Amino acid sequence: MSGAVAQNKVYDGTTLAAITGATLVGVVGSDIVTLVVSPTFIDKNVGNNKAVIPNMILRGIHAANYQFIQPYGITADVIPKTLTMSGVSAQKT
Repeated sequence: MSGAVAQNKVYDGTTLAAITGATLVGVVGSDIVTLVVSPTFIDKNVGNNKAVIPNMILRGIHAANYQFIQPYGITADVIPKTLTMSGVSAQKT
């Protein structure tokens, strides 16, 4: 596997993460093997260089023929969510 990059996200109260660019390297011939990715941040809180757990598994009719090692050291940022204010009226008499 190569090219896995975790994407930064705006805080949303979940640990859901996104990894792009992950591709399998070394699949033999026409073997049917796919990579399923369900990444999560280590926690839901805002922070820089937060660990991302890749949660990658192999699927496909030939997946049992391969050994897959999870990548490590993948990080991304959880950025604070911007809040807006509405319904506030300022009147002066």
